[in-house]
Amino acid sequence: MNSNRLCYFLAASLLMLLAVAAPVRAAAPQTTEPENPDGIWNVVVVVPDIEAAVRQAGGDWINAADLAKSDRSDSSYSGLKLPYAGALLVIKPEALDNIVKDAGKFLIDWQPVGYDEFKALDFNEILTVARCGDLVRVTKRPAGINRNIAADGLSDLEAVRSCAR
Repeated sequence: MNSNRLCYFLAASLLMLLAVAAPVRAAAPQTTEPENPDGIWNVVVVVPDIEAAVRQAGGDWINAADLAKSDRSDSSYSGLKLPYAGALLVIKPEALDNIVKDAGKFLIDWQPVGYDEFKALDFNEILTVARCGDLVRVTKRPAGINRNIAADGLSDLEAVRSCAR
């Protein structure tokens, strides 16, 4: 698969994921949300090669399916590998930075920016990141949403796809 087709595939996959996650949020309106009750902020990262991204990110990673068997807290990991969904759930900001810092082009909500503008974003503001070659596309969280709604849908997708195998 050539890189342009792969980028379009990744973008389409992420849009489908967001289309699944957004109705879940709309179905249960809340006036306020708890202040991150688990103590974990996470960012969904879609990359063509999960293992390569994990090596680049450094730190300690775990497959989401193995998390229930672990005696460690979720926040002790750099993130979760979601191999069936084809994505990562990044917990530590430094891991995200390691995945994207060598990219040449950045888009935040479809606006071209430089690496410095990306670094100026608070980790808690980021909903999703798609890394395709030299391009990093960032989508910010909707205002008033403290959890990552894309991660909600992605976790469900991982569970269903892992059962189907």
